Amino acid sequence: MKQQTRNDQRHGFNEEWNEEWRSPLKSRHRTDERIREDIYERIMSRAQIDASDVTVEVRDGKVTLSGEVPLRRMKQEIEDIVDGCPGVKDVDSDIRMGA
Repeated sequence: MKQQTRNDQRHGFNEEWNEEWRSPLKSRHRTDERIREDIYERIMSRAQIDASDVTVEVRDGKVTLSGEVPLRRMKQEIEDIVDGCPGVKDVDSDIRMGA
């Protein structure tokens, strides 16, 4: 086990927690289905995004977005959300702006 640092002590982390927390994240592989669910959850949690016509497909960590949104900022925000999602290796966006 690693030696506990002062910073760990100051923030209330103990050695066991640090080791437990770090190792699973390094080796964890997320399934495409879990990545897709996570993306939908993140997008739907944003009230200012109308993603009712957006489809998300994931294959081998590559995300393909398609559909239509009313505003450019919504398209950009969805792309940023997907790009920041753990397990995503690449993003291909075919989202169009509606009339």
